[in-house]
Amino acid sequence: MTSAPDGTWVVVPAYNEAQSLGAIIERVHAAGMRCLVVDDGSTDDTAAVAAAAHIDHVVHHSRNLGYSMALRAGLQEAASRPDCRWVVSIDGDGQLDPFEAATLAVEAESAGVGVAVGVRPTHPRRSERFAAWLLSRLFGISDPLCGLKVYRVEIIKRFADACGRRVGMELAICAARAGVGLLQREISTRPSRRHGSRYGRGLKAELRIVAATLMLASLALRGARS
Repeated sequence: MTSAPDGTWVVVPAYNEAQSLGAIIERVHAAGMRCLVVDDGSTDDTAAVAAAAHIDHVVHHSRNLGYSMALRAGLQEAASRPDCRWVVSIDGDGQLDPFEAATLAVEAESAGVGVAVGVRPTHPRRSERFAAWLLSRLFGISDPLCGLKVYRVEIIKRFADACGRRVGMELAICAARAGVGLLQREISTRPSRRHGSRYGRGLKAELRIVAATLMLASLALRGARS
């Protein structure tokens, strides 16, 4: 099994993920990475599971602020650690494999790129398929909504305001536009969560993703006009 580069921190935004979180933390540590959980106002035993797993750091939100804010808090907190060289985001529902995250970090370091993005075999929502279609053509990112992304710590510090924005898509797009080097590779996923999506549910969630996609697309249009 692949071990991640030294100084790799994994950020896990978690809202009511007590059932899956322990196994994720165990595999993160087994892959040689540090683990930072953002407990986003969970009402289950997420905080207790994180404490029992003796992880490296937990950020607690007193109420649920949503995926984007949880991701932002985690990325920025990890980047502030003096030993941090790479920051990995991964979902808290167990769909994504920490060992594949470690492999992606190794490949990013070997390739000398600033960002690496996983590419899932399928996109479960129509809005996700729309985002992938449009943003791959504009910015070259095939799966902008994939929860598995790897960043050099300098990228997070350089584009701190973009962390977590546009349902987690904006940071990678800002980095790609800046020409820091992008690596993408196919990853596997486990069956989707049974208790909802990190984006929310129903039409509201679909519209949120579409709105974020169109806002990001406008960056390309503004760039073309300048």
